[in-house]
Amino acid sequence: MSRVRIITLAVLAMLVLSACQVRVRQSTLVRDDGSGAVGVVVAADEEFRQAIASFGGEQADNPFEAAAQDLGEDFEWTEYDEEGFLGVQVSREFTTIDEYDEIAEELGGLAGVEFAFPELASEDGRYRFSAEFPEFDEEALAGIGSGTGFDISALPLDDIFDIRITVKLPGELISNNGDEVTDNGQVAWNLGIDSGPLTLEAESEVAGFPWLIAAAGVAVLAVVAFLIVRLINRREPPDAEQSVVVVSE
Repeated sequence: MSRVRIITLAVLAMLVLSACQVRVRQSTLVRDDGSGAVGVVVAADEEFRQAIASFGGEQADNPFEAAAQDLGEDFEWTEYDEEGFLGVQVSREFTTIDEYDEIAEELGGLAGVEFAFPELASEDGRYRFSAEFPEFDEEALAGIGSGTGFDISALPLDDIFDIRITVKLPGELISNNGDEVTDNGQVAWNLGIDSGPLTLEAESEVAGFPWLIAAAGVAVLAVVAFLIVRLINRREPPDAEQSVVVVSE
């Protein structure tokens, strides 16, 4: 059974079991050298898993395990089992921002639906994190329940989906619109599926980065100037016979 099919059946089951909840956690860590790690947690509570099982879903014990396995050997994943939620925790290291972009594209569909992954950018010692959290498409969801007799629009969607996105950028945090900033400088957004449209933003600056480059350039110029002066001073003075002597009366 496909991941999309599992999610569809689970949504229908939620109509009856309003206590169902899905937990999504996305984290990004960026180090001073531009390397870092990205991680995703997707997990469901017992009611959600039972709902999938009642509709004949395969691997109902951990419905996200197959999705994690499909990511390939470059990703590390373990079972996530906390506070009654069971799912998967996926992570991967990256060495450059470009490599992060490749990883983000692969992780986008982990939960069985497309997830717009955050973007990273770096320029002149500044790091920027941004993510577009779109407006929820209620019409698309309503199509899932067509012919079932259920009114999906009545679902408490923000209670069902518990989403938290975090980022830790290098250097000093200079701006963000997060819901909170932890003691170690991690920016966090606590979201529901109906929180959009919203743009998540954070920016940091690595202290002294531009000045180090400028100082190195000045040092090189100083050495070159010193060598030129030394070369000029080492030139031999003109011969005495060729010297012009001016005698004032």
